[in-house]
Amino acid sequence: MGFKYQLKSRTALPPGGFSFTCPSTGRDITSGMVSFESSMRQIVAFRIGNPGLGLSSNLDDVREELDAYTVKRLKQDAAWCLRIQTEDDPKKKESSLTHGSSHPPAAQGSVALLAAQVSHAGVAARTLSDWLGAGGVPVDKALAHARAETCLACPLRSTNDGWFAKLAEGMVEAIFTQENARITSGHVLDMDKALGFCSVCGCYLSLKVWVPIRHIADYTLSEDFSRFHSKCWIPKEL
Repeated sequence: MGFKYQLKSRTALPPGGFSFTCPSTGRDITSGMVSFESSMRQIVAFRIGNPGLGLSSNLDDVREELDAYTVKRLKQDAAWCLRIQTEDDPKKKESSLTHGSSHPPAAQGSVALLAAQVSHAGVAARTLSDWLGAGGVPVDKALAHARAETCLACPLRSTNDGWFAKLAEGMVEAIFTQENARITSGHVLDMDKALGFCSVCGCYLSLKVWVPIRHIADYTLSEDFSRFHSKCWIPKEL
């Protein structure tokens, strides 16, 4: 048996808010005076954009880390923090040692691979289906790389950091979940960080370059086809 401290509430704003400094870089990630969930999403966005740091972008992991970080910053102030008993869990300890590895398993593009990283296979299936369409199988890396190079050269690509703030909360959560699945399953390109999003269709490009063209055709608006750049890979592949 042991004990730990946790926040009494993640909805009440504590002194200094929910500020967070990345321990690996010393960079201030959040402004502090935002909600717990907003701060968590900023941290996840930073980690997704910097996969080389080898830090977990799993939503639940980051929530727990932000909670612990805030407790430490508040110096376990009893007005804001609660001491609770814990039980040692060997399985959980073993999982924590491997979860943050910067060396993802070999890319297989299957529900089984992602299911090994999440608590329920159903969650894995839905994540892959939403991202990649029926079957949950991404295109091969050579095609994804060629698509990404086309996007990098496109004048309609944007890296506006305020893009996430314009999205509905549910959409942001879905993107973070899918990005975590992409990185965990090893579908990573050297230019991921620079890709940003498409100002025509609004898609997050580090995800989209892996999507089979059939699935893209199913959800692309008809009016967008006339707005894509003349060198865009989407109309060329259709």
